[in-house]
Amino acid sequence: MSLANKQYLIKHNPFIIDKVELFPNTKKLNNSFKPSDKNIMRERYSISNEACVFVFGGNMGKPQYIDLLCATIKQCKNEENIFFLFIGSGTERFKLEQTINNNQIINAVVIESIPRNDYEQIIKECDIGLIVLDPRFTIPNFPSRILTFMEYAKPVLAATDKVTDIKDMIEEAQCGEWVWSGSIDSFISKIKEMAVSNDLPTKGSNGRRYIEENFTVNYSVEIIEKHLKQLSEVI
Repeated sequence: MSLANKQYLIKHNPFIIDKVELFPNTKKLNNSFKPSDKNIMRERYSISNEACVFVFGGNMGKPQYIDLLCATIKQCKNEENIFFLFIGSGTERFKLEQTINNNQIINAVVIESIPRNDYEQIIKECDIGLIVLDPRFTIPNFPSRILTFMEYAKPVLAATDKVTDIKDMIEEAQCGEWVWSGSIDSFISKIKEMAVSNDLPTKGSNGRRYIEENFTVNYSVEIIEKHLKQLSEVI
């Protein structure tokens, strides 16, 4: 849950205002988050060392607005300094595969779901994490996949609806960029801009610092312990 989720619930159900508390997604952090000096992923998928690798991992369903990604890789097919890596499965995955095959796109690859350790090794080698949500959402969503990117100090590019507060978090953390997912041109423009940016390491470090300060499991434990203490006092 995010703050926008909480506010949405209270707005539509005022009677629960005293019964709702923010309990954010948290993560046990891996301290081996420094950029990998290995090129296992680049060698395996024949990715140029000069290319900026954008990675999208996780579910590929209707909410993830795969149509935006399909349009993007078509328009970026001749960008030699950009590579797209899609990892996961879902009902819309076939759209990416068809787009790549039908348009002879060589700077994008779709990978089946892989073991967590392999996934995290790939994240270490990539440059920018992608977050995408359908622009038609009216209920706030907070994709937890962003936490993995922040954990491994990777800057993020989020293309989402306008009701999610992930935009606010990215701006506060200064860990990446946000665009409205209803604008393909804005998304592609931001991809090209970030691919040549010198600020990626700084944004990635900002994200790592932000997750350490706000999304560790210790925070979850504190919330639970507080409620257990209150419950024991009532009993």
